[in-house]
Amino acid sequence: EVLVVRHAAFEELPPLNLAFVIDHSGSMADADKLNWVQDAFDIFIEQVRPVDYVSLVIFDNTAEVVFPDPAPATTAKLRLASKHLATS
Repeated sequence: EVLVVRHAAFEELPPLNLAFVIDHSGSMADADKLNWVQDAFDIFIEQVRPVDYVSLVIFDNTAEVVFPDPAPATTAKLRLASKHLATS
């Protein structure tokens, strides 16, 4: 049996339900790891669609649930989360 994989453009994908769990501990300060994570999250914000759902948890020695339930991914809400990530 052969598995055939087709590359689909992001906008052709069915609605996504994504959970981000982001390490915000001191070890992420090494080599600007947290900056890389934030840059990747900002790129995601530019691609996300209103039909996609996102939940977000940030943790260090405790966990903070930023979006407790999967919610429609709006650019404004995700930008707020990105700012929260930068200041947490």
